[in-house]
Amino acid sequence: MLRGKPVYLDRAQRIIAGQAFVEKLVELDTELLVFSLDACHYHALARFPDQEVRMRVGRAKKNSSHLLRSSGLAGTVWAKKCRALPVSDRRHQLNVFSYIENHRLQDAWVWIFREGLYWLNRENRKTP
Repeated sequence: MLRGKPVYLDRAQRIIAGQAFVEKLVELDTELLVFSLDACHYHALARFPDQEVRMRVGRAKKNSSHLLRSSGLAGTVWAKKCRALPVSDRRHQLNVFSYIENHRLQDAWVWIFREGLYWLNRENRKTP
């Protein structure tokens, strides 16, 4: 149950929040394969190093919330907790991967592991 009005992220906010979410999960040694974030929800396909899924996802939500707040967004972005579902086999994994990646067609910000943290490389580049 939401305490206030729902928050919908615009395209720029999705990029900010998505990058922060991905950064934190990677920092927490999560093997993240694909991540999508649309106006009001996210999906992730990941392998967690332990059973602390909710704690790790919570820290990623907190990281992205702080960046969104500092960019001027007011309100609560994320619901409490998360729903983690296990992947049963390789075929299931490929289906989930495609499902999440296809959110790009619905104007979601999508990140795939092959891209790396490209935004960090760009920001850390030194100009001559």
